[in-house]
Amino acid sequence: MKYRVRNEVGEELQFSSFREVERAWLLGLVEPTDLVFEGEGKVGRRAGALPLLRAARTTGESAWRGAWFLWVVIGVAGATIALRLLASPSPVAIIAGLVITFAISGLMVRVTITAHRRSRRI
Repeated sequence: MKYRVRNEVGEELQFSSFREVERAWLLGLVEPTDLVFEGEGKVGRRAGALPLLRAARTTGESAWRGAWFLWVVIGVAGATIALRLLASPSPVAIIAGLVITFAISGLMVRVTITAHRRSRRI
């Protein structure tokens, strides 16, 4: 089903599915005051009044309830430390660098899988 979204100025965007409307909502292209029309309907509902869009605002396309950015920063910091340790001539530092590398790799795989599962919600 097609959807149209009209903002306060009267400009309209057309979407081929509700999933596209939700993505536009998450990107900030659709505001809570915009009207959402289903198909060829003449009566629209405020985007902020649609339960699925309000739920999308709180969960979004993120892993672990919006903490994915923090996990990625931790991953980059851990990878930096691991690279520094791997460049060291000490065998103990190299082993510690390898352990950190595998831990960070596992963390990033987990964040990616969780983010992918949440993005296929609708």
